[in-house]
Amino acid sequence: MSAFIVQIGAYRRREEAQQAADELAYADLAIVPTLRDEKTWYVLLLGAYRTLPAARAAGDAYEARTGGSYWVRTGADLQQSIKKAAPST
Repeated sequence: MSAFIVQIGAYRRREEAQQAADELAYADLAIVPTLRDEKTWYVLLLGAYRTLPAARAAGDAYEARTGGSYWVRTGADLQQSIKKAAPST
């Protein structure tokens, strides 16, 4: 079963992502490093959901509360971006 992830931001510096998370004051936000266009981005994640409608409902609630935008990603897509950002051993 594929998970759907709600992303609410992407920042070049971890400190910026942390500041955004602190300002939002949502419980359980996650900051995850990913790689895009050969650059590290720190994405701010609202949560993971079993179904696309559940993810969209969470994103819509976030949008209504904050006026911010969101993106729904598949778990596989996010995992691939995370693996690319991980240092090689």
